[in-house]
Amino acid sequence: MVRVLIRAIKRLNLLQIITLIGLIIVYVLCNFNIKGMDDLFWIVLALNMLGFLLFTTKWSKEGKTLYRKMDNNYNKNLTRQPSDIIFFTCVAFYILICTTIVSGAFIKGYEKDISTLFSLLGSAWFFNLFTAYIVERTFREVKSILRKK
Repeated sequence: MVRVLIRAIKRLNLLQIITLIGLIIVYVLCNFNIKGMDDLFWIVLALNMLGFLLFTTKWSKEGKTLYRKMDNNYNKNLTRQPSDIIFFTCVAFYILICTTIVSGAFIKGYEKDISTLFSLLGSAWFFNLFTAYIVERTFREVKSILRKK
């Protein structure tokens, strides 16, 4: 599983890699109460959301198997279920961030709290790596199925 995760990280786009590392750096700087770092955290998180969206649009397209019978029947499409999982993961990630922003409107300082930023940092890493893992696993499964036929 560790090998698959390492190969999955290679599928992330450059924007995702830079912003995931940037989130860690900015979060550490937020712990030292450096002024403006919490706002920079939200900017880097927004860039990560953009990178995540680009990753999702690139890798969640339902693939064609080059077999007419399988391609014409939607239920036999090999990558339909993983692309659905990636879509719901993307929606869950964006809903989590939106609820944090809405909660910040009602609770003063909520979106700048260290524990909130930590949970967003962890969720950004989890959602990005989870979708990359799903893509890598699906790629290996489809490759092995197509080799057999």
